[in-house]
Amino acid sequence: MSRLLVSILAGLVLCISDQRLPVQVVEAGTAEETFVSRNSSHFTVQFDGNEDHTVWSRVSEILEDAYRDIGRHLTYYPAKPIIVVLHTRETFRDATGGPAWADGLYDPLLGRIKIPTQGALTDQAWLTRILRHEYVHALVHIRMDGRGSIPTWLNEGLALQLAGDPPPDFDTMRHSRVPLINLNKLDGPWGGFPQPLAHIAYLSGNSATKYFIDRYGMQKVREVLEALATGQPFPDAMQDRLAITYEQFQQRWIDELNAKLKAGQ
Repeated sequence: MSRLLVSILAGLVLCISDQRLPVQVVEAGTAEETFVSRNSSHFTVQFDGNEDHTVWSRVSEILEDAYRDIGRHLTYYPAKPIIVVLHTRETFRDATGGPAWADGLYDPLLGRIKIPTQGALTDQAWLTRILRHEYVHALVHIRMDGRGSIPTWLNEGLALQLAGDPPPDFDTMRHSRVPLINLNKLDGPWGGFPQPLAHIAYLSGNSATKYFIDRYGMQKVREVLEALATGQPFPDAMQDRLAITYEQFQQRWIDELNAKLKAGQ
């Protein structure tokens, strides 16, 4: 694959679907049982009793909007309520055990979205983006139903694209230049990545997913997800649904990016 140099966005908000369950996460799950719970139509939101109820109300509104909008894009709606746990910024790191660069986390083993809420009402765009991002991870995980798996770059790329406020694409970036990463190096977990590498990984995954959607449409994305949910490996699902190999997809994505950069787009 050709090596493409592109700009990287310094202020990229990073979230993650955690594929590990550290000891502290188990302990946090027990502690969270003491939190106050409030139900909406499709979610159970848990928070410390001292948490501002205005935050809970706003979170519930965003989640219900995400349920309708993202469900429409993926044509999938969970049958059971999803638990969302609101932490203070101070307790979020200890409660999740996630990487320092993560601003939100979906824990598939406990089946919970976890986010910090400090400053949530003063930056509602951030809150909306984080909740929608993590809801995509929850939806994809439930869709896989333990039978299949999705490459992390596509999982994160879908979360960025469907969050409603994805980071700018390459034509709007103007600062430091870094190489993209081959997608097959981004299939597995990213939790151990240092922050600079995580930035590049998210940039790569977001761009490749945008190309996937723009070139083949959401219907083909849904077809690939359906194939993955049966346990079919991703390269086979792509070959069957798109009639191209994984390697061909990567090369076409890179070729289009190079053409855009050469044209100054």
